[in-house]
Amino acid sequence: MIAPGDGSGPLRWYECTGDPLKEADWKGHDLLDRDMIHGHSLDVGDVDGDGHLDIFAAEMAKWTESRPDSDNPKAEAWIFYGDGQGNFRKTVLATGHGFHEGKLADLDGDGDLDILNKPYNWDAPRIDVWLNNGTGPRKHAGTGASFKGPLGLQLYSLRCLERGSW
Repeated sequence: MIAPGDGSGPLRWYECTGDPLKEADWKGHDLLDRDMIHGHSLDVGDVDGDGHLDIFAAEMAKWTESRPDSDNPKAEAWIFYGDGQGNFRKTVLATGHGFHEGKLADLDGDGDLDILNKPYNWDAPRIDVWLNNGTGPRKHAGTGASFKGPLGLQLYSLRCLERGSW
């Protein structure tokens, strides 16, 4: 898997069709029909619990510290559900939301993968928890907005009262 960090470029996964030491035996597959913009979130795990690896990727919304508005107001976050045969079904998790170094992990202990995220400087300081309530028992993590995705991922935002205080 590759994604651009500080810039734009393809979001791509690679498969080895022969000898991993031969460059010609590696084949790249683009996941998007456009370049990814400041893709500072990329992780792989079985999000839907079907035994196949899925891909979580997201763009930053804001990176220019001196700029008051968003650099990328249409920033997207995706989950690409894998079928174990090299095919991925793209779903949009969020649009216009700032992701920076988001990670997959079981945050509520129910056995499925959730997403932990913080923005770089978009609407910061904050921490966002996206709970995957599609495969485990429903749990409540706090108050906040919710997202009705294919697995019922819900967003809970924890905000600081002032910068530096948690």
